[in-house]
Amino acid sequence: MNVIALAKGVSAGMITGAAVYAYTNARTSKKRRLKSKTAKAIHAVGDIAEAVADFMF
Repeated sequence: MNVIALAKGVSAGMITGAAVYAYTNARTSKKRRLKSKTAKAIHAVGDIAEAVADFMF
């Protein structure tokens, strides 16, 4: 199994779980901000994993 793919999956799962928890406990005004910040965080994790992969190989 590819280590980079595994790391991406684990980190995306952790971010998604934290976002779902925060979303269910937030008010409606904060929910919109949480959605956009979660999407940005997932993209950032993907970029970091790709950068690490490029660095290693």
